[in-house]
Amino acid sequence: MSLVVATLGFAVLASTNEFEVDITQLGRDDAEAAQALDRVQEDFVDPSATVQVILDAGPGANVLTTAGFDAAAHAEDIAVDALGPDARDGDHGGTHVTSLGTALREQGVDPAAAGEDRLGASAAELITSNPRMAALVSDDVDLEDGSARAMVLVLGLDPGLSKPERIEAGERVQAAFEDGDPAALGDMRVTVFSLGLFDSGMLDAVQSEAPMLFAIALLVVLAVLALMYRSVFDVLVGFAGLLCTVVWTFGIAALLGPAHLGWTGPLTQLAIVVPVLLVGLGIDYSVHLTARYREQLAAGANPADAAGRALHTVGIALILATVATAAGFATTATAPVPMIADFGVFVAVGVLCAFAIMTLLVPAARVLRDRDGARQPGRVREIGLGRLVGAPVALARRAPALGLAVATLLTLGSVLAATDLDTEFDRDDFVPTGSDIEATLTHQKELFGSGVTESTYAVVDGDFTDPDLTAAIRQAHGALADVPDVRTVGGAPQATSIVSLAARTGADVTGGGDLAAVYDRLRGTVGEQQVGQFLSADDRAGLVHIRTTAGDSGAERLRAEIENAFTPVADAGASVAVTSEPIIINGMNDDLGRFQARAIVLTLSVVLGLLVAYYTAAYRRPVLGVIAMTPAVAGASWILGTMWLLGISFNALTATLTAIAIGIGVPYGVHVVNRFTEDRGSAPAGDAIARTLRNTGGALVGSAVTTLGALVVLSLSNLPPIQSLGVLGGAAIAFALLAATLVAPGMLVLWARSHDGSRRG
Repeated sequence: MSLVVATLGFAVLASTNEFEVDITQLGRDDAEAAQALDRVQEDFVDPSATVQVILDAGPGANVLTTAGFDAAAHAEDIAVDALGPDARDGDHGGTHVTSLGTALREQGVDPAAAGEDRLGASAAELITSNPRMAALVSDDVDLEDGSARAMVLVLGLDPGLSKPERIEAGERVQAAFEDGDPAALGDMRVTVFSLGLFDSGMLDAVQSEAPMLFAIALLVVLAVLALMYRSVFDVLVGFAGLLCTVVWTFGIAALLGPAHLGWTGPLTQLAIVVPVLLVGLGIDYSVHLTARYREQLAAGANPADAAGRALHTVGIALILATVATAAGFATTATAPVPMIADFGVFVAVGVLCAFAIMTLLVPAARVLRDRDGARQPGRVREIGLGRLVGAPVALARRAPALGLAVATLLTLGSVLAATDLDTEFDRDDFVPTGSDIEATLTHQKELFGSGVTESTYAVVDGDFTDPDLTAAIRQAHGALADVPDVRTVGGAPQATSIVSLAARTGADVTGGGDLAAVYDRLRGTVGEQQVGQFLSADDRAGLVHIRTTAGDSGAERLRAEIENAFTPVADAGASVAVTSEPIIINGMNDDLGRFQARAIVLTLSVVLGLLVAYYTAAYRRPVLGVIAMTPAVAGASWILGTMWLLGISFNALTATLTAIAIGIGVPYGVHVVNRFTEDRGSAPAGDAIARTLRNTGGALVGSAVTTLGALVVLSLSNLPPIQSLGVLGGAAIAFALLAATLVAPGMLVLWARSHDGSRRG
């Protein structure tokens, strides 16, 4: 009853969880680049608060025509009507829209009345003279012919809108085009994009996938349990325990999250991994407890004594395995990516919940079931290990050093191969395969290269009423033209600042005079929000918005070159911070590399220290702790070799896999060592290891199959990193089982013979 009440309470808490899918919030919050990007969004009019409408005339077609501009004007009307009051106020009234058509009309060129030749020439001249306009056409733009395949309309959103309100505004625009009259836009393909729509699409894809993966994992585990237990009651007990574990975990996640304690962030796309992992890891407790309970029943014990002995014997191993597994996941709490850090915490909490629930539920349910004389089923089925146990037993008895030597060579080779693994984080990996979001991003890249959204920002802190500073910024503009991966049109960089904005209005802020008065006049003529994109309200900070194409891989080099271009600004006494999402990602890659090494060392230290301390206190044999670690270390290192063979790099999830593999691999060694210490008291080493593998081996294979089955389900995910985690995690389980049955037994026999002074057994 207490379990039911607690589960209901955690279910209520779980309903308060917040779910957020936002891959733009990456890296450490205290990183310089992350702090600078926060300033871009907070101290200036947020450049990302927009909805973009892409008009694609198709391959070989030209959008810079009368028909193209007519379609653009119609599309602009549709989008403005859909946004309504959520649109940002324009510079001269109306809605803030950045488009070629609007700019041409401001220059006195009516796209509907101008001839095709004049229209193309005027558009080309505008694109050449204004970097902001150059960003609105596709990469195939031909200035001589005045042609381009696609253009984009950028509609500003009210900066005061909350994130959910921005998402809802973008959805209205998208729905307006889906429900409108397609004939009015001719042959144009219209794509609506915003960061809010991106997050919303990601959230929909993840939330629709999570229940499917969880259900498949449950079905796989239930099938294995049915094969092993051949008892509906035991299957239902394990099933109930898993459901309680998931509910408890997400209840505690809500308690730790922003709605309550605020120690962790909201649930992210990695949350879909948590219940699947818990299904695979949590059922192990049921398998081992049920196996030992049935073994005791078969030996003649009554149900109460059988349950007590099961808890007393295998329970110790389960405690060690639980702490080791939780420690392996908990080390990811130091990961440089918040969503990965929280993921590790949630799984560690879930493992502890599974231990508490299963050790209470399984023995109690069996005793209540069997004490009234109910039929007592036989032992847990070994799923074939009984037929295969001869090989590992023979190896352990006759050539124990051979298995150890082979494992050592494989481990050393894998560790050596790991030094050649790359560390990379690609945000596109977190885009669900086959989703509408993936199609939109692919279309963007086809038209605009690295994507219409890539921008790099230089945040300048200094006195913008000082003409020396503004003159230095103008000089930096010129230097940007020579920086690779800075977009240029007609030799001019696509960079905008308060200096270039003023110049386009005929004002000069670099030649002296009362610059504060000039800025006030600018706010009155072009609008406060327009000026607010590039200059703070107190004139003490400015923003240079640079269109770039470096992507994640070239971001760090680009930052260094932009900083070099801004040397005159630094010489003028101002400070410059260059930032972008790719720069943050690049910094996170470096952090991931350091984290991988730190996580491995930390996990090894904690788990090895725990095992050595236990076996020293319990048996005065610290070497048993080292032997118990062998399957986990071997399995984790072999995973690194597998990654090298398959060409898989460290990414947001695989960078944590080695530490996690140690955590989930430790139980295999612990169960073998603990059972061997029991069996060795009444038999020589060779006979003891044979008995160990026949008795505990069946449960080990059962738990390995259930865990592997659940993890492999992750390979069905549409998110590539989760697919990799499923495949490699499953391999880690298989490797740990192999090491536990082929390597650890030989080490135990060698240790026992050395300790006993015997060469036989």
